[in-house]
Amino acid sequence: MMDRRNFLELSSAATLALGLSGAGWLLAPSGTEHGLASPGLLRILGAEKVRTIGEHYRTAFPQEDDPALLRAAILRNQDLAASSATMEQRIREDFARGRTVCVDGWVLSETEARQSALFSYERPSM
Repeated sequence: MMDRRNFLELSSAATLALGLSGAGWLLAPSGTEHGLASPGLLRILGAEKVRTIGEHYRTAFPQEDDPALLRAAILRNQDLAASSATMEQRIREDFARGRTVCVDGWVLSETEARQSALFSYERPSM
């Protein structure tokens, strides 16, 4: 039989585990773009199209055409290290607040566009 204390400890551990798995992109090794450069658009559009969108974004916004600047811009709107917000939540928030850009005929949230730009630095494996 589980007492209240055991239940609370187990619930807290489960909540923490779920929160960390949902924010796994934050835990990507330092110096890699894998965490931030994995836009959800990859599942929908595929790598080639996302790379093209990213290249167009970098051309349209040359002031952000640098991996470090893009990472900083993605993280700028709020302190993600102290937040449990997922990238999907960030993208929804961008749309809700009007933070959108038109890139290569697509209306994207700023976060999606910047993730695509960061992704475009990765070269496809042959």
